[in-house]
Amino acid sequence: MPEKKLEILYIEDSPDDAMLVEFALKKSGLLFNMLIVSSEKEFVKALTDYTPDLILSDHSLPGFNSMEAYKITRKQKPETPFVLLTGTVSEEFAVDCLLAGMDDYILKSNLIRLPSSIDRILSKRKTEEEKHVIEHLLEELQATHRQVEIKNKEIMDSINYAKRLQDAILPNDRIFDKFFQKDFIIYHPRDVVSGDFYWLARTTVVTDDRNMPLKILAAFDCTGHGIPGAFMSLLSSVLLNDAVKNSRMNFPSEALAYLNQKLPAILNRNNVEKIADGMDIALCAFDLFTRTLYFSGANRPLWIVRKNAEGILTILEYKGTKASIGAYTPFDQIFENHIIQMKTGDRVFMFTDGVTDQFGGPIGKKMGRKKLKEMILHSSAMEMTKQKKYLLKNLMEWKGNLEQVDDMLLIGIEIS
Repeated sequence: MPEKKLEILYIEDSPDDAMLVEFALKKSGLLFNMLIVSSEKEFVKALTDYTPDLILSDHSLPGFNSMEAYKITRKQKPETPFVLLTGTVSEEFAVDCLLAGMDDYILKSNLIRLPSSIDRILSKRKTEEEKHVIEHLLEELQATHRQVEIKNKEIMDSINYAKRLQDAILPNDRIFDKFFQKDFIIYHPRDVVSGDFYWLARTTVVTDDRNMPLKILAAFDCTGHGIPGAFMSLLSSVLLNDAVKNSRMNFPSEALAYLNQKLPAILNRNNVEKIADGMDIALCAFDLFTRTLYFSGANRPLWIVRKNAEGILTILEYKGTKASIGAYTPFDQIFENHIIQMKTGDRVFMFTDGVTDQFGGPIGKKMGRKKLKEMILHSSAMEMTKQKKYLLKNLMEWKGNLEQVDDMLLIGIEIS
């Protein structure tokens, strides 16, 4: 299914400037359609006939200016992001624009900023929408909990609704395959909804040498399972989105430190008694251009299967910091950052402790990491879809008829 193009409405009376802006956006790889208008009358008509995802506006226009265009936008399309794109602007006027509610201002002499600004603005809007989803979910769950003893059917309806919301935020297989091409996910909640969660994002880190596009993958295990775990997972995903889109954070370890500060603050905002919930997480940032992987973990490791000099598959283990996010972890906890040079054919594995803590086998003991390593090594010469089937079959055979003790999540990715 082709990626949806961004619909951009651009108010500009200079054809040359409009052409330069289109060129800059195409050069960045952004997929978009652009409607260009040059007068107030054309702009008002476009707002009626067209549904833009983003509005760009020059400042000085025939008969009106960007501030007037912004006021019209707020009346007709109040949710549409608005960016001032102008040749010159005083610092005082720029501040006035931002205070009025414009999302950004960019000088035409610095168009290189435009693609990253658009990405940041749209990501921020998506995060706000997810926050609204969480607030709505919390209201539904609280209302249902008060009637749990006499309205069991309503509880189940609400849980199934929560599952739909959680499923809507979880990246589906198509999105996951688009990110990594060769991959698999084994995701088995213990209950209808889950405290285990996986999360994907794209971001760009600006370095002295270049703009570094990164693909971000997280596997996290929140306190509990079922409804409490699901709520924690949704809250955590929003916070992680905030962290990854923060331009001051360049490494996964910095994102984990941010989560460790923000999560307890939110959970204990209005509580006299401290809430000590938290999560364990493995967070990876892939620079596929240089085949560099940046990893940081909170109580979760990263495993990489690689052929050694003799051609034998081995597991390289990168341990996470021995601390959770939130819970009783110190506010200023430092999380270790690993920088790993990947090789073609390497397989990366992330998992939650629900996999290794599952009781089963001949004598009903925990699987443990040793057994899981054996399964992964035995199957890593297989094609990824076959490896997934092998691992899933062996995990279910290990569990047998015993109760599933926790949510299970196991992710595998092959570096092409």
